[in-house]
Amino acid sequence: MQKRSSKKESHLKNDPTPESALKLPWKRLVSVLIPFALAAIPFIYGKYIEFNTPGAFDGALYVYDANQVVQGKLIGKEVAPTARPATLLTNMVGVWLFGYSELGPKVLQTLMQIVALILMYITLCRIYGRFPAAIALILAASFLSCPPFAKYGNVKEQFMIACMVISVCSLLLWHKGGSIGWLLVSGIFAVNICYYKPTGASAIVGMAVYLILQPLFRLRTIKQFFLDIGGLLLGAIIGVLPLFILFASHGQLIMLLGKTPGGLSLIRAFKEKPATAAKPTLGGRYIKTSRSVSNYESQFNTVFRYYKSFIVPIGMSLLAIGFGLVGSIRAILLYIRGKKKSDEPPDEEKSDYQSRLFHGSLILLFGIWWILDMCFIWVSPRSYVEYYLPLNSSAAMLTASAVWLMSKRQYGILILLGMWFIIELLFTGLAPVSTFPYISFEFSRFESLGSSWIKHLIIFALAITAFFLLKRKLSTFRPVVLVVLCLVSAYFLNTANLATFQKRYADVHRQKSQNHNAIWVQISKLIKDNSTPEDSIYVWGWYPGIYVESQRVSAARRPAYSNMHSEKPVTVGRHANSLVQQFEKNKPKFIVDSQKMHFPFWDHPVMDLWPRWSDSKKRSFSFNYGAAQAVRKSVFMHPDEWQAHHKIRYEHLKQVVKQLLKRKKLPKEQVEKLAEQEQQRHMAIKPLRDYMMKYYKPISKPSDPMLVFQRVK
Repeated sequence: MQKRSSKKESHLKNDPTPESALKLPWKRLVSVLIPFALAAIPFIYGKYIEFNTPGAFDGALYVYDANQVVQGKLIGKEVAPTARPATLLTNMVGVWLFGYSELGPKVLQTLMQIVALILMYITLCRIYGRFPAAIALILAASFLSCPPFAKYGNVKEQFMIACMVISVCSLLLWHKGGSIGWLLVSGIFAVNICYYKPTGASAIVGMAVYLILQPLFRLRTIKQFFLDIGGLLLGAIIGVLPLFILFASHGQLIMLLGKTPGGLSLIRAFKEKPATAAKPTLGGRYIKTSRSVSNYESQFNTVFRYYKSFIVPIGMSLLAIGFGLVGSIRAILLYIRGKKKSDEPPDEEKSDYQSRLFHGSLILLFGIWWILDMCFIWVSPRSYVEYYLPLNSSAAMLTASAVWLMSKRQYGILILLGMWFIIELLFTGLAPVSTFPYISFEFSRFESLGSSWIKHLIIFALAITAFFLLKRKLSTFRPVVLVVLCLVSAYFLNTANLATFQKRYADVHRQKSQNHNAIWVQISKLIKDNSTPEDSIYVWGWYPGIYVESQRVSAARRPAYSNMHSEKPVTVGRHANSLVQQFEKNKPKFIVDSQKMHFPFWDHPVMDLWPRWSDSKKRSFSFNYGAAQAVRKSVFMHPDEWQAHHKIRYEHLKQVVKQLLKRKKLPKEQVEKLAEQEQQRHMAIKPLRDYMMKYYKPISKPSDPMLVFQRVK
């Protein structure tokens, strides 16, 4: 009886009173609400910018193609979508729900991001606890919303990132005791990652290595391993089913296969020789042509300039990887030493060993994911700002690991502060060279650091002082001081990002309040007000946003063209002739020459549709190759003048291209070759220029940043 009563007393003792029962949930609720509130601030500001910034480029083209398909046009025959399958389908759903605008895709992307961030927090809470999860959540929400990298909403990278996070987190929730539904969800989103963008394979590779290590480390049995693989495959089948139905209904399953990783090799294996099929096709001709007009130096300077914006997540990631590798190696050595001393190590040592290996495998998963995200930026010479978004999601997962490890080892904050300082010095001083090891160090570049290095040294010195002086008497106060110093250092490292964020928000707010629209939006309104929905238009260059803003359709099957300076001259000429043929059948009421500075930007004059003289005296030709070079007093050439002087203009253009290419310090032979090719490209579009001058009249000033032409009735 006495034993029973003691049990009852113990039970009553542990049972919370009504007052404590009310306090406990509130404490947990507050501990969850605070990080989500802090994460919501940059997220909401970022969404305000995205929703109030009309997309002029890729996102608008996705909407245009999606609307065409929703309206009943056939994929591959009447519509040649540039979007990958999942991007196309998502935009179709957005257009179907919200109409022909970017609103739908942006709403869907926002919902996917919210789900991904919530899942990230829940998963990291299960593994590392609330505080590391909160830091990771705030970091992810901040950097994934920060301009200029997250300047538009409807971009494939943000859809891909949401899929990556949801897939990885769902797998980990399954391994942490969740239902098998999480495994299916992981497979559903994993298969769609590469259908948004191929570089999302970084997360898939990390997951594959993680799964293989589980039975090798005896963290999961072989039976559980095959259950994981089977569940992921079943989820993948479910996930690809909507895409299969869409493309099958349009008779384009081969197109879907071609967009599947390895699919092109399979297609070539049936159509071509096996040796050709085995060749890697990473990026295809897009990458090949881009590299032909680029060089290593310009790409290096661009990539490392943007890397500097992410010193905080990069430092956290490196710290987590370093601590994780050291901890895993140490655990293995201790376990081996214990095995030598006795036949069977104690249960506590076994548990500690398995725990260390589990966290080591997690860091390996996050680390491979992050390293590949960092490397994939180098695949294309066109380092657009959106390319740098994915590394922040994998870095956020590693950040939780780093914070968790630093909570056990407070000297980790010292290492982190020193690492941030070293990374900033490296990213500032590193310079490209043409020979091995292809990197040098230029101390002259340190002038751009200013006084920031002094701030870092002061913070680092204070951290060392706090670590040693507060070790005994104020041991509970020491971690608070170290964390505060870490946050101050992180703030100083992100002053440029915060300034960009604030400026971008102020610009959008001012434009919205003053109704001051970009020139392409003004042109869209002009077209919409002076045409009917039945009228077609065409935009030369890469401003497909004009179609969406004007609510008009393209007179050509291919509504936008951006590779005019990188494709072969014969390809450019074929495209120009095709446009003329299509315009004769479906006469566009307006044609817009967007004067877009296409890659490689400042190295070629704009391929304008209606050539101009530099001034009214017609002494020289006008070549627009950047805002600074635009000629304000230029005048349009008369069609007769164009026919009489076009050959002379081509020769003049060749000399201009040579002068521009000399800035890159390229070999003389390469400069000659590139200038010759560019001259041939301009010559190849002569039929399109002739057609323009015959049937259209300019309604813009020749000095305007964009030119609009209206068909002569």
